[in-house]
Amino acid sequence: MEHEVDSTIVDIATSEQLERARGAFELQIVVAPRNEAEFHTLRRALRMSRADIPWLREHTPGVVRRGAEVDLRLVLQRVKDAGHSAVLQPRDESEPVNIGADG
Repeated sequence: MEHEVDSTIVDIATSEQLERARGAFELQIVVAPRNEAEFHTLRRALRMSRADIPWLREHTPGVVRRGAEVDLRLVLQRVKDAGHSAVLQPRDESEPVNIGADG
């Protein structure tokens, strides 16, 4: 019995690692911030630096993060708590994995 539990934990960990490596999910900002203050609240929710504001302006609305669903759920909640509209969705496998300053 103990071996089955250990193997399930390993399977879950391996699945999350594969999602991270593949960038299996993406966080998309649905509506671009309308003013400077909104860009700054979004930047803080995404835990980006002030230097990333120009990149953020170029990529919103749109995908701002890719990774494992388990990791992006936390970011999605911070973005929504900051008052921004965002969705988490499976990544289109035909697109390249690398995006933006923060990947």
